Parts: sequence; C-alpha cells; structure tokens
Amino acid sequence: MKSISYNIHDWLRIKIDSPSWHLIKDLNCLYSYFETEGDGVPDLSVKIKNFVPDLDGCFSLDHKYYIKKDFIFLEDSDKKLKWRVQIEGLEGDRVKVTYFSPKTIYTKFPWMFFPDLVLHLYVIEPLVEMMLLRKGLVLLHAGAVNKDGKAYLIAGRGGTHKTNFVLDLMKRRFDYMSDDRVILKGKEVFSFPHSISLFSFNYHHLGREEMSWLERVKLFFFLRKNKRLGFKVVDYSRLEALTLLILTNKPSLVVREDFDLQGILRMLWFNQMMERTSYVSHKTIIGKYLEAYRFVFPESKFFPNEREWEKFLMSSFQDIPFRVIEVPEKWESHFVEKLAIG
Repeated sequence: MKSISYNIHDWLRIKIDSPSWHLIKDLNCLYSYFETEGDGVPDLSVKIKNFVPDLDGCFSLDHKYYIKKDFIFLEDSDKKLKWRVQIEGLEGDRVKVTYFSPKTIYTKFPWMFFPDLVLHLYVIEPLVEMMLLRKGLVLLHAGAVNKDGKAYLIAGRGGTHKTNFVLDLMKRRFDYMSDDRVILKGKEVFSFPHSISLFSFNYHHLGREEMSWLERVKLFFFLRKNKRLGFKVVDYSRLEALTLLILTNKPSLVVREDFDLQGILRMLWFNQMMERTSYVSHKTIIGKYLEAYRFVFPESKFFPNEREWEKFLMSSFQDIPFRVIEVPEKWESHFVEKLAIG
C-alpha cells in the first residue's frame, strides 16, 4: 500500500492510500501541486481497495444509493467504467472514503493511463468543494493571474479560452495562480492549480490550450520525464478585477456593457452548477450522491442555493470592477488586450 498526501494551504489535508501508483501519476493526481510529506491528520482520507459495505439500516434510492446518517454507499458507471464508493463521516470534520474499480479499467484505452481519474472527478472534487465551503472558502471555477499583489480572475465555462487568456497574460509578465479554479476568502484569492503538469506542458511547448493528437503523444512523454514548472506560481493575492467569458460563434470579440453585479453573481452561480453536471467527456452529475443524501436528510446542507451563493460572493465582488466578454470559438492572441488589466 502506497500513500500520497496533499495540503491545500493548511485548510484541507488529503491522504490517498493505493495498492500502487500508475504509469502517469500526474494524470491521476489532479492536486499534485499540493503534494506534501503527509504531516498532520488528514481531513479527507481515501483508500483504494476492494471492500464489502455494511448496508444494514440504509435507505435505498435510485437502485444505487444506500444512505444512512453520515454514510453513503453507491455503485455507478460511466463510459463503460464501473466503480463503487463508500463515504463515512460525511457531516463531520473527518471524512473517510473507500473506493474500488475493477481491474478491467486497465484494459480500456485511454483509461489505462489514468484509472483513478474517475475517483478524483466524481468523489474527491465535490467533497473538497464541500469541505472548503464549511470553512468559509469558495472554490470558484475561474482562472487567475497576479501582478504587483493584485489578482485578476477570468471565469467562464469550459472551452471559453480561460487557459489561453492565462497563457498570453503570462507572456505579458503576469504570474500564474490557476487556469481553472481559485479559492476565494472575501477579497483574498488563493491559488488552486489543477493538473499543474498539463498546464506546464501547454506553457513550455504549445502556448495555447488546444492540442492535436501528436501533441497529446508528446504530452505523454513530457509527463513521464519532466517535473519542472519553469514559471512562478503565486499562492496569495488581493482580488482586483473579474472578467467573465461567454463563448459565441461571432467572428469577433465583443465587450458587453449590460450586466450589473447581481447579474454577474447569477452567472457565476450557473457556471458553478453547470460545472457539476458536465466535466470533460462525462455527462452525469458530479456529486449527485450528495443530493441523494439530502433527499433522505433534508436538514443537511452541502452547497449554498442561489440566494445564499449571491450573498456569499457579495463580500468578494462588491466594489470590484468586472466585465463580460463574448469570445469567438477560434482563439487569437490579441483577445487578451480586451481584458484591459494591469
């Protein structure tokens, strides 16, 4: 049994025990930037092993969720992949997860290269978001760069060129914080690099987000051999401005002027919700087991509703300049000039 530990800014400690680590660890461990030696008691403990759940006294929902107080067991599948998960201590400070996926995953391409990605996407990510919220921290789906102690956020759905904006801003001497998620605490912004080695490959070899098949092969060898970042990561900065991106099929970029702060906060809310209902090729609801638990125990709460979310974010974005930009599908480097930051 091998272990890997993460420490997310001393707020959240995660430990994962696995019988082995895989061919490309960085594709299985999305939080590799936060990897640590394992100091302290983990808030979230994950064991990857075969197990038999204790389902006595459980409620059964949708023929796959088995629920009792502080406990969830589920069996699920996606893209012909199957797994089962047991979660204990859900409403406490220490959450324990047991996860198992049949070895047939190692025979399926391309999943053989990142067999634990399902665990991270479907189980660990919603739990991390939930546990950070309990500490008054928002895991916001947005990229961020830093300059002179000021953080500039770039939010939007997948495919809106957040990563391309971050890459081009780095060419203009901005420092990297994230290209996909950040942690907000009021007007304080904390880095949350997600798949940092993948971004490092884009930074060093592509200068853009999109990848051809040949470039994906090069990525494979890069992740196998290269561990350097080659750029600075800023972990803390003060919120200075927000840009929200909307992808369109228009031929040119358009700066919108018809949004107020409440409209922006609602868009951020829907962006957050949509992120839980589709991720990469997956189209099932991320963290749906938490909603199943709330059906049985409606007094339990894991994520804020829209009104609570707006109130929660108002402390962050009140008096912060913002803009909404419609972005064409094809990226052009001069788009970054429309951000008008720095």
